[in-house]
Amino acid sequence: MHTVKVSKVYPLNEMWLGVLFCSGEFKKYDVSELINELPIFENLKDIGLFKSVKVDCGGHGVCWNADIDLSATELFENGVEWNDAPLQEN
Repeated sequence: MHTVKVSKVYPLNEMWLGVLFCSGEFKKYDVSELINELPIFENLKDIGLFKSVKVDCGGHGVCWNADIDLSATELFENGVEWNDAPLQEN
């Protein structure tokens, strides 16, 4: 199995993240399911916080703050194909 790394992350409408992986693959991930399951993710109902998502150092996942993050593997394995993703920037 190859190592999955995140290259870019895009906060989308309705609590979805768009993710570009270093492999060139694009996926979307529904964060709202985590908001309903795990109390720490409820903080992401603050749209300002949600939109502040960034790629972790080294591309091993994405994070919002020191307490809220998601691994690249979680995003890749549970994300869905993102057919209308933006063109990859050079």
